[in-house]
Amino acid sequence: MRLMIVVMLFISLCSCHRKEQPEYIVLVDKMMVEFSNEMLQEEKFHLSRYGGGLRHDIKMVSLGYRAKRHATVEEARELFIKYSQKLLKRINEDEKMRPFLNQYPFTENNIEFGLSFFQKNQKEFTDGSVSYVFLVRGKIFYCRYDGEKNQLVDLLVEPYQDALHQVQCHER
Repeated sequence: MRLMIVVMLFISLCSCHRKEQPEYIVLVDKMMVEFSNEMLQEEKFHLSRYGGGLRHDIKMVSLGYRAKRHATVEEARELFIKYSQKLLKRINEDEKMRPFLNQYPFTENNIEFGLSFFQKNQKEFTDGSVSYVFLVRGKIFYCRYDGEKNQLVDLLVEPYQDALHQVQCHER
């Protein structure tokens, strides 16, 4: 919650020193805050990064979150698909934002989305579980933390649509 207050304060302070923000920037900021509050309330994911491709319109939305929890590939996939789909739905159903979308409907190719999982002591898990899952050019990367090399290592890379299909089949 404190992070959301800091983010909102930052956005407010930045906007005080500039000319009035374009309407689409205000709409995206509002959507990001509401979505981030939902992530925090439902799954205890804290906003860790935000932005997007917003120069003249809404080309891309970028959000990343962190949570103090353990995740297998299957758990990470389900969380990732659930919340990336919620984000896309929120963007596509926002009638005020729609005229500013560079592409409608927005798809997984128009978002950068990531989830990080870490221990209560703020350190990465070193047991082979997922530390970070993110989307790049339609592919989802599931990474583990290699403590010896001090870097992330791919566990699995799969097309977004394959992961979506797996989760939808599992829900039935």
